Order: sequence, then C-alpha cells, then structure tokens
Amino acid sequence: MKRLLLALALFLFPSMAFGQCNGVFANGTVCGNNTGASNTPRAVSPASLLGAAGGTNGQIQYNNSGALAGFTAIQDCTITPSTGVVLCTKTNNVAFTTFATASGTVATAALNLFTTSLQGLVPASGGGTTNFLRADGTFVSSVTSVTCGTGLSGGTITTTGTCAVPNQVLLATLTASNSATLSDTTSLTATYSTYEIVLSNIVPATNSVACTIQVHSAAAFQTTTYLAQVMRFTGTTSAVAAGTTGISCSDISATNTVPGISGTYRIYNPSSTTTPKHWTGQFSYLSAGANIGGFSSGFWNANGAVDGFQVLMSAGNITSGTIKIYGIQ
Repeated sequence: MKRLLLALALFLFPSMAFGQCNGVFANGTVCGNNTGASNTPRAVSPASLLGAAGGTNGQIQYNNSGALAGFTAIQDCTITPSTGVVLCTKTNNVAFTTFATASGTVATAALNLFTTSLQGLVPASGGGTTNFLRADGTFVSSVTSVTCGTGLSGGTITTTGTCAVPNQVLLATLTASNSATLSDTTSLTATYSTYEIVLSNIVPATNSVACTIQVHSAAAFQTTTYLAQVMRFTGTTSAVAAGTTGISCSDISATNTVPGISGTYRIYNPSSTTTPKHWTGQFSYLSAGANIGGFSSGFWNANGAVDGFQVLMSAGNITSGTIKIYGIQ
C-alpha cells in the first residue's frame, strides 16, 4: 500500500523525482543546482553550471577569473586535445638541435671526427685485431719491424731482436775560472767500462801553450812514464810527435783567446789492474788565427787502476771552459 501511494505522489508531482535526481534525465542535462542558492538538485544544463566554453573549438580550457577560456599551445610545445599528446621542439623559444629528436645513429653521424687540433669522434677502425689508432686519426696496422737508426747499433727488429742503445750518463762537469788545473778523482770507477771526457772551449790564460791530460793513480797525478803520440794538421801541413808526460789535447801553439780548445777523449777499463789503460781522442783549437786539428792516443805505462785525471797547460792557468765526464756501459 505504501509503495502504491509513493508512486501516485511521484506521478502527480514529477518535480519531486527531479529534486532527487531520480528517473530519466533529458538529453544534455546533468544533476545539479544552478539556482544560485542552496536547493535540491535537479536536471540542469552543464552550461548553466560551468558557463559557456571559452575560446574556439578544440582549444584547452582554463579558469579565467571564474569563466572558461581557451588557449592553444604554440611556442615550445604543442598539445593535441583529442589524444593528450604533448610535443616539445623548443626550450625558451629556442629550437632543439638534431640530438634532441634524432636517433643515436643520426646524432652520431652529425658529429665531427677528431683531428690533430680538435676533439671529436673516433673514426671507424675497419675491424680486426691488429690496427691501432694514431694521433693523426688514422688506423694503421701494428709495427712488424724496426730498423736501428741514429744512436743505435744492430739490424732490423722483426719478431725478435734488439737494437743496442749506448748508455751515456753524465757524471760530472768541471768549470774553469782562472784555474791551475781541472781535475776529477771520483768519477772513474768500476761502474762503467768506458768513460768519455769532453773538453769545451778551454781557453788558456797564457799564449802559445800545450794542453795535457794526466791520470790519477795510487793517490797521485802521474806526470811521467807515458807512451803517447799526437798528430796535428792544418790545411797544408801536418806533424807527429811523441810524449812521455801525458796525453796531448793540443800542441804548444794553442792561443789564449776564444774559442780555445775543444775535443773528446775516451779511457778504457780504467779500474783494471792487469794492463795499462788506453786513451784515444781528437781535438781542435785556435793557433795564430788558424784552426789546428789533431788526434792523440797513448797510455800511462803502468798497471795500476786509474781513478781520475787532470787537464793542465804547459804554462799558466785555464781562464775558462768546461769538461764533462760521461760513463758509457
């Protein structure tokens, strides 16, 4: 009976059905209150609640001071309202470079290869296991042979072999400053089998003197018992002489002006105690405005170990110049 009465009431007063959002709604309506005050909900047009859509068809809606308005994204990004897809091609209105949208292959192809002055990509190697990258950006095959050259002795290195490299070590430097002699008694040891003595621009304090090398042995510089020879020559003449007081580094005509006397000498196995120690050398010096060249050789004729030497003039001091002592293994 109660259900019958309720149905009769809704039939007689249909607004009661709308007031509770029950029943069938008219097309294009929603349940709501658009009266501007508290009231029961009813079927109303959406536009009466939200207001008319802003902008033009397809634009994105936003709240513009309580009313709808529309906009279209056009600067850094675009939006497709029907799908919601956002596509950005710029930042702060500056277009992205190729790398922002390109594949890895395309982006890599757009980069430069490195050069001798610019950084960049490594070029393609061509594959294999024997190519190596050079500093000029070129891949080359591995080295299969090396030919001994300047400063080396021996043949071509292929899969095996060696090039002998002279091991020349500077041991000491002697510098003249109006010195009576230039001497060293610590550098010649058993460490090296050969020592090289290099005279550079040795200028005598006295004119027309001879330069001599004397060995140090048994705690003294030895001044006698040498068997030595010297040959001097100019462009037109030559002469040979023997010496017993040392190894000659010039004859008696050296001039006391620059460039002075220069030469290179070697002593072999100075620490040996079973045989005299050979010296060999060559020299060049100024004499009366002309260049004199020469060779000298010899030894102190005793078996004692040689642990030093001195360079001196036949008269007067040494104004300037240097002597370098090298060990050669």
